[in-house]
Amino acid sequence: MINLMNFREKTKLTRDEQQQASDFGVIFLCDEAGNDWYESQSQFATETIKVMYAENGVICAVSQDVSKLWPLNMSVAEVKVTKANSAVDSSGSWVYCDGKVSARQYTADELREEAEQRKTQLLTMASGAIAPLQDACDLNIATDDELMTLKAWKTYRVLLSRVDTSTAPDIDWPPLPA
Repeated sequence: MINLMNFREKTKLTRDEQQQASDFGVIFLCDEAGNDWYESQSQFATETIKVMYAENGVICAVSQDVSKLWPLNMSVAEVKVTKANSAVDSSGSWVYCDGKVSARQYTADELREEAEQRKTQLLTMASGAIAPLQDACDLNIATDDELMTLKAWKTYRVLLSRVDTSTAPDIDWPPLPA
């Protein structure tokens, strides 16, 4: 199985490559061993899965057709087609290491950061729901249903603001208002 690592933009171009770069905007890549990306593609077997992964091993793209990948600042490896490998996607939930693909194990810092992002998104959503309801209340034109909904969203926002993201992934998120 092939594993070509750390593709970068090729700096020493042949005269023909310089002409193609100038005329057509072609960018040439080579891996850390000096292998040209375009020439290397023919080395990959057609019946394998190709994974493009970052320096930390996180898989960023998957294809059976290696020509569909553009590995600038990435590496490319091929793995056997198995049921497990066929489940791999480019969601960031998979890693390539030592010739194998596996589910990504997130660090505590990554889990906390993800929880913080989720909390921020939910607070923004709650504030967006509250604003027009609060306007109706302030103008004394809110219906009884609007007042109940406003109270539910404000309660949700307060409970959400109390969420301690340092305990990620063990967080009891408050339920969204109905």
